[in-house]
This record gives sequence, structure tokens and C-alpha cells, in this order.
Amino acid sequence: MSLRLLFLIMLFPFAVAAQTGKITGQLTDDSGNALPNVTVLLKGAGYSATTSAEGGFEIINVPFGDYTLMIDNPAFGSFSKSISLNAAVLNLEKVSAEGEQTVQTTADDLPVVSVDEEESESKSEQSVSSVLGASRDVFASAANFNWSIARFKARGYDDVNSITLMNGIEESDLYNGRTAYSSWSGLNDVLRSRENTRGLTPANYSFGSVGGTSSIDSRATRQRKQLSATYGLSNRTYDNRFMLTYGSGILNKGWAFSASISRRWANEGFVKGTYYDGFAYYAGISKITNKHELSLTMLASSVESARSSANTQEVYDLTGDNYYNSNWGYQGGKVRNSNIGTNYQPLYIFSHDWKISNKSSLTSAVSYTSGKRGQHR
Repeated sequence: MSLRLLFLIMLFPFAVAAQTGKITGQLTDDSGNALPNVTVLLKGAGYSATTSAEGGFEIINVPFGDYTLMIDNPAFGSFSKSISLNAAVLNLEKVSAEGEQTVQTTADDLPVVSVDEEESESKSEQSVSSVLGASRDVFASAANFNWSIARFKARGYDDVNSITLMNGIEESDLYNGRTAYSSWSGLNDVLRSRENTRGLTPANYSFGSVGGTSSIDSRATRQRKQLSATYGLSNRTYDNRFMLTYGSGILNKGWAFSASISRRWANEGFVKGTYYDGFAYYAGISKITNKHELSLTMLASSVESARSSANTQEVYDLTGDNYYNSNWGYQGGKVRNSNIGTNYQPLYIFSHDWKISNKSSLTSAVSYTSGKRGQHR
């Protein structure tokens, strides 16, 4: 009896091991290109693996059962695949992951961003339709942008109480502590990949802030494969907008390239005496090796705009014009504006991501910005 019991005890580990298996496959984008150095995980199970240079992955020692396969990457946050492991090996072959950026967005989903380049010195507003700060959170979208023209502050916190990061490094203005969104305006196509949190909620790239965090990922590897050109007409701050964007996707050898330019202009906006002249550009390059990713990003937006004045209701009643602008007039027969805003501050970011293991990683980045922002009266 003792020998039989000992024999059963020795066989027990093998019986347990027989109830586990491994999941293999190759991860590709919607165009069939391999996705290297991407973490593939089983939701809520604690099992994960990092894809190789060819996009291959192997998750081992997984107990039999039903799981949801996901990708730990902001660009593919919406991807999920239901799988069932009931054999020693489950080969998924090619797994095609479609990124979030390919989701169509209607005009009704785009919030109106009120951009005030020098809020501390001027109360004039420049309302620009943009998705630089777009969020799927309904409250954040409305409170931060649609209501900002009324000086609404989410939870009563000012801009300096929130943190904005790009590629893992904080990008706040050193002069006033605010986020200089106007320095990136016009680059909607390449700044869509972002993560937003409210309050002290844990974030991937920050310890949080009482006003929340916003993390933008502008690396070339986070841009979808595309070649797009758009032209739009508007009757707001500018009349015309042209955008041209290219993205290579992640190539076979781990390289990724992306570029974008945009031009926005108006000889006169919907407010008398105002004009708008903006040009923005972006370039990004990334290289992925086995456990490392190096990225270099450069972006800038050059804007010159004639601004409107802030008025009281009494002024509107006296003039009979809700678009009255006291900043403009004629000088020598030409239209002149006494309040001209200019902004040009190029931003350069070099980042390094090191996938130490399936449970730990290290992100480091350095950024440099220069240029000028001014208000001429």
C-alpha cells in the first residue's frame, strides 16, 4: 500500500502538468505586416509573451480553459480575441490586430477646443476644431473643451494641476506650467493615440495628478499605415485646411517612419479684422529590436493670428453685433489689428523603451524645445 501511494504521489506533478499547454501564433497588423516587440496577454490571467522580430509569440504553462487574448499597446487597445485552450498546443497561426486609429470618427464626435495661447495676459479666445485632446470620456470631452469658452474648470482645478506627457515625458510650459497645445495644433492625424485619466487614477507613464493626466504617444510605431490627404472648409478661425499624412507601419526589420504636414489659413475669419496663418509639420522614426525600441520625434506648429477682443454684453447691445471686435481698424487704408499672436516652438523627443521581462519594462525619454511665443499690440 505504501509503495502504491508513493507511486501515485510521484505521478501527481505529471498529471497536473498535462492540464497545461502553450499558445503560439504570429501577430500582424490589418495589412499583414508583422508586429515585433508587442506584449500579447491573456486578460486577467497573468500570462503574457513578447513578440519576436517576425511577430511570433509563445505563451507557455497556461492552464486549460477559455481566455481573451489582448495586446498591451495603446494603438491596439480595442483588440480582443476569444480562445479556448484544451490541448498541449494551441496554434493560432496569424492573428490580425486592427488598431484603434482605424476607427471612423464622425464630425459630431469632434469636440471644439478653445485655444488661448496667453490666457494670463489676454482673454481673447481662438476656437479651433481639433482632436488634440479628444477623449472617449463624455464628461472630459465636454468639460475640458466644449465648456472651456465659459472658463469652466473640471472639478475646479486649473491647467497647472494636470499633467500632459508625450512619449513618456512631461511637456508643460516652463514659463506658466500649462500645456502648450497651440504648439502642436494642426497635427490631428498623428496625435490621436492617447491615454486620459482623471484625478489620482493610476496611469502607465505617471503617478497621477489631482487634475488628471493625459499621455500622448506620437512615436512612429504608434501611427497606422496610411497615406492620406484631406482638405476642409470652415467658417471659424480659419477658412481652409489641408493635411497630408504618411505612415509606413512597422516594417519587417523593425523600422517605422511617419510624417505629416498641415496648412491652415484665412484672410479674414468670421470676426472682423482677424486673420489666421498656420503651418505645422511632424516627422517620426522608430527602430524595434528584440527587447528595445528607439524613437525620435520632431513636431512644430507655426501660427500667426489676429485676435478678437473680449467684450461685455453692454458692448454687444450698443453695437448691435455679437461679433464686435475693438482690436481692428483702418490705417493708411489698410485693415490693421492691434493684437497679433505668434507662436513657433519646435519640439524634439528621443525615447527608449526596454522590455526587461513580461512583467517589467523601463521607459526613458529626453526632450528639447525652443522658439518664441509672443503677443504684439
